[in-house]
Amino acid sequence: MRFEILLQKLNDQLNEIKEQYPEIIKQSSQSILLCRDILAQMNKIVISKSFGSESDEIHFFKNIKVVPLTELIYFSEIRSLEIQFPKANIQEQKDYVKYKIRKANKFFHYNLEFIQYVREERTELDKIYYTRVNGDSLNITNMKAYFRSPEFSTSHDILLGKVYAYERFSNYLKNRLFQLKNPHAIGILDIHKKSPLHWTCSKIALTELIYALHSSGAINSGAADISQLASIAEELFNVELGDYYRTYLSLRNRKINRTKFLDKLKDSLLDHMDDLDA
Repeated sequence: MRFEILLQKLNDQLNEIKEQYPEIIKQSSQSILLCRDILAQMNKIVISKSFGSESDEIHFFKNIKVVPLTELIYFSEIRSLEIQFPKANIQEQKDYVKYKIRKANKFFHYNLEFIQYVREERTELDKIYYTRVNGDSLNITNMKAYFRSPEFSTSHDILLGKVYAYERFSNYLKNRLFQLKNPHAIGILDIHKKSPLHWTCSKIALTELIYALHSSGAINSGAADISQLASIAEELFNVELGDYYRTYLSLRNRKINRTKFLDKLKDSLLDHMDDLDA
């Protein structure tokens, strides 16, 4: 329960920082400080209290710690990008962003096997990847010292955070490049300007919609990752979905009406059309 409280605190304060500091470098710096503080508090809890079971430990490193860790890595990369961003020449700015995109793509290629494991939502290696007993068993890519200690890290938890963060950072880079190529375009793609839209239905309904879009191949011909879609939906609709995979499992386990929200959307649209035709 204490972890859930910290995650809610993280979400609330990240939103406050976004509103208070519209300038991205300042926003990133403040977000980094917040994430470090949340991770430090989680670290104290983990050290002082043992996990009840192996599954609890896996859940923490796979689903709980990764939330502030992802934000930490994401804002660290953005801060580094913006501080070093060329100031004058537009072509140099484009080349710099393209260089960062290539670097991100190399990371995805180098860690393709693990990323595929994550995207396919597999679990058979979770004991190896997300328990501390195997924390030093694998030699993986350089992860920098974002937040690592033997008592508070596994062999792949930081890599998992980097996968999620780089997926978001890649979107940020593509948006940055789009803005450079289209300087007069409306800044609707700027994910760091707070969206005026708010999701007013249930989080379960939004999760159902996200998985429907993913499974249909309607976005990027099906190449878009669930985590990307969820992250963008959270930004666009000012909502925190939490453990959307667990929510999806509950949808799958429904005995009847597994697509309740999608059916409601269809009925609402048909009713609207009928009203206009009347």
